[in-house]
Amino acid sequence: MEAAPLHRRGLYVALQLATQYLAGLAAGVVGFVLSGLLSPAQLDAWGWRIALLIGACVVPVGLYIRRSLPETLHSSSQTATTPRQRRVSTKLIVLSLMMLATGTTTVYVVGYMNTYVQDTLKLGAHFGFGATIVESLCVMCVAPLGGAVSDKVGRRPVMLTGAGLLLVLVVPCYIAMTAWRSTTAIYAATAIFGSLESLMIAPFLTSISESLPHAVRSAAFGILYAVAIAAFGGFTQFIIKSLIDLTGNPLAPAWYLTLALVIGSSAMFAVRESAPCRIAHYAHVSG
Repeated sequence: MEAAPLHRRGLYVALQLATQYLAGLAAGVVGFVLSGLLSPAQLDAWGWRIALLIGACVVPVGLYIRRSLPETLHSSSQTATTPRQRRVSTKLIVLSLMMLATGTTTVYVVGYMNTYVQDTLKLGAHFGFGATIVESLCVMCVAPLGGAVSDKVGRRPVMLTGAGLLLVLVVPCYIAMTAWRSTTAIYAATAIFGSLESLMIAPFLTSISESLPHAVRSAAFGILYAVAIAAFGGFTQFIIKSLIDLTGNPLAPAWYLTLALVIGSSAMFAVRESAPCRIAHYAHVSG
């Protein structure tokens, strides 16, 4: 975001999100192929090692890219900052944590679809990896679109649209999956989840980043992100698996995600608009 033109911040951040799911797509394809070629016993016994070896091959490529990339941000002089310039408001911290908690919960609930298909719906691993592929493709396609639109109309309208639609559709989608237990229902629901999660997440990541003071932006965002992922995302799949086992209700992930979306939507509604296009518009109207 720091290296992006002001009118392209949302798109740049969305592209970073899309590339994360490019990695997810690669992982899904590897799992899909292996689960199609090998029996479940072979996959459990030794097939999973093939996936890890393929993943290890990426390490030298990653090291080469990191070593050869030019630095994008240069500062000719160290500018002193005041405590006021480094201060992050309590309101922004709370709202950011609420949005990040909702985003990471959504990602981990949807990411659990692979296991959900096998453990709850009692379908094969092949179908589960197919769901991973569908989600990744949808995020890769929709995230840049959502980021670009947020550069034009603002962060809040786009992220609230994604969160609102997801809030409305999550329970019906889970009902359809559990009732029909077909690849059509599973992949359609996963496509909806992947599209709407990216429409929601890309703008609010940009909003949080550009709302933080420049002097502490990297450190503050890193701390907020790490706390949210550790406290909420890291426990999500454990919690929804436990809820399914305790209640015997296959809709437990939907209700858990619904609660998270209510919390996150309230934060998205309360946060101040940060897109440069909207700030300029407000300034023009006020003037």
